[in-house]
Amino acid sequence: MYFYVAKHTYGITKNQVLAMSTAQHNSCAICGKPQERRLHIDHDHKTSAVRGLLCARCNTGLGVFKEQPELLRKAAFYLESREEFDARKIYAA
Repeated sequence: MYFYVAKHTYGITKNQVLAMSTAQHNSCAICGKPQERRLHIDHDHKTSAVRGLLCARCNTGLGVFKEQPELLRKAAFYLESREEFDARKIYAA
């Protein structure tokens, strides 16, 4: 079923998917963690262009941020700027 969907939804063959997986060392293109399960085929929802293979978490994360790089950059900035921040110290009861 996985390779059928790859072919009929994304236009890529089983050999192309396997080659992508090999090139990525069967790891997620974002977090780099090796996967025992099949990786998700990441694609641009506007153009259908295949970008790479992602683990379930990273694939879901992109979806939550609506594939908008600016939102992802804002989220990264937020996390980085709050590394030492603890709101409990400011808003203590």
